[in-house]
Amino acid sequence: MKKPIIGIVTKHVDRDGSDMGLGPMTQSSDSIAHFVHNNGGIPMGIFPSDLGVNLRNDVFDPIKYKLTAKSKKRLIDVIGCCDGVVLQGGFVNDEYELFVAKYCFDNDIPILGICAGCQIMAHVLGGDIARHSESGHFLENYATHEIKISRGTKLFDIVGAEGHAVNSIHNYFVSGVSLATCAISAVGTDGNIEAFEAIDKKFYVGVQWHPELPPLCTCSTNIFAALVDSAKRRRR
Repeated sequence: MKKPIIGIVTKHVDRDGSDMGLGPMTQSSDSIAHFVHNNGGIPMGIFPSDLGVNLRNDVFDPIKYKLTAKSKKRLIDVIGCCDGVVLQGGFVNDEYELFVAKYCFDNDIPILGICAGCQIMAHVLGGDIARHSESGHFLENYATHEIKISRGTKLFDIVGAEGHAVNSIHNYFVSGVSLATCAISAVGTDGNIEAFEAIDKKFYVGVQWHPELPPLCTCSTNIFAALVDSAKRRRR
């Protein structure tokens, strides 16, 4: 059987390169591609479907424009080439990322959301996003804090333990999810949501930390392995 293709949704950078005559630019994480490769998948970029840039510094800002039918069709065509998807972290978000998250939910396509990607996945399902009142969740040099993972969740099955230390590089967090469609998978020692997942989907999992960044451990590998495995099963 062919290896599953994992689409990595590229993100606009804060500086788009237009001052150098290069036009808008997006990027993807080499580390995420590395983990996809190492766990039996083939990484592929999912790029914006047009040249319009709708940067939104706050994930919950009102959407300024609607994607055109042509833009949506192009995104659907690319997603259709993928067996699973990763929504990356970052400090700015664009409307096409929200479209990808909702399309994957509606069509039960395995998707992993990392940091801002986790927030986007919650947001499109009606979840609440809030800003931390202090900077205790933006830790330098990959410092960690503890989280507690709920038994009976996909994340617990993946990690295999209730306690885990994770990095923390974010100013915003998921402050609430719809319990009709989602379960809270993990919380921090301050009670903030650190991970959530859709209840009745193959793999719709968002984590607030960056499993592709240090400290790398078995948990990091297991999260990407679980995504690739779910993508494999969908392909059959």
